[in-house]
Amino acid sequence: MNQDQAALTKIKELSNQAQKNDETKNYYSDDVKIYTNFLELWSDEQKHDQFAESDQKLISTYLAALNDKFIPEYQAALNHFDEDLNLQSAELLHLTPKDNKANLKDYIEIEQFFNNQLTPNAVIDDLKNVDQPVANLVKNHELPEYAKQLDWMALYLLINAIAYHHWFNK
Repeated sequence: MNQDQAALTKIKELSNQAQKNDETKNYYSDDVKIYTNFLELWSDEQKHDQFAESDQKLISTYLAALNDKFIPEYQAALNHFDEDLNLQSAELLHLTPKDNKANLKDYIEIEQFFNNQLTPNAVIDDLKNVDQPVANLVKNHELPEYAKQLDWMALYLLINAIAYHHWFNK
């Protein structure tokens, strides 16, 4: 089982756990649905050929970082839902992760960029004011370090922006 399949299994377990409790069934629900769909598609390595090699590397790197960041946060939210006052609004939870330093307005703007189908580079530039194109990050092997600096929502939006035209815009 590769890393993406392991993440898919874990996310499904957590989602099933969330569905068993009225208090947690809406936590991250929209994010988890899209995330699960994407992991199911991406775990089939033949699907990777639909993307340029540089995009494959971007997606794989961002996805590894996303798995490392999102799964523990989702698990913690489910395990401690009754202890955390930040989790009272399940509808806004996916826009306001606990470790997020950006405010809700920033994420709404990012989602508007995503919905307007701007390029991943535009999303990245807006998120972190990156001067250097992603291609240079890939070429210079700086991408994994860059990905580790992003929070899970930024990673999530970047992956969706890259994959959007291939899988979610049919």
